[in-house]
Amino acid sequence: MTSRAWFADRGSNRCGHMKAMSSKIFVRWSSRAIPAAARLPRVLVVDDNEMAAEALATLLELDGFETRYTFSGLEALREIRSWHPELVFLDINMPRHDGIRTARALSRLKLLDDVLLVALTALPADILARVAITAGFDAYCQKRGDIAHIYKAIDVLTCR
Repeated sequence: MTSRAWFADRGSNRCGHMKAMSSKIFVRWSSRAIPAAARLPRVLVVDDNEMAAEALATLLELDGFETRYTFSGLEALREIRSWHPELVFLDINMPRHDGIRTARALSRLKLLDDVLLVALTALPADILARVAITAGFDAYCQKRGDIAHIYKAIDVLTCR
């Protein structure tokens, strides 16, 4: 069973309505969504932890997503301009150019019109929410060992 098939059995309603979760592992901050399409969305993973970025991108790729990964906010800006992903999982705590600064730059450059940003971080959602929403983030996923919440985020944000 693929991780996507496993996730499908765990349940979320179509187009963004999730079953109640006791802990804040995934929080949707905006109503924006990637329109349903014949193909899976392009996903960029940005994390200064190289093993984590590569592992998440590889898992998603094994399930049919077109993925790329970078290790810094500056690399992410270049990748988003040239490759045009629909969904970006962006770490918050990175050296030199953190996730908040990267989101603000994307917003200033008008690169968020067709891109959804998901804060992928160990920080609690309630502490991060105000600054992240203002910076342009659409959602939050807490870094945990379970890939299911990543698939839940993708399903909610793509109206699949």
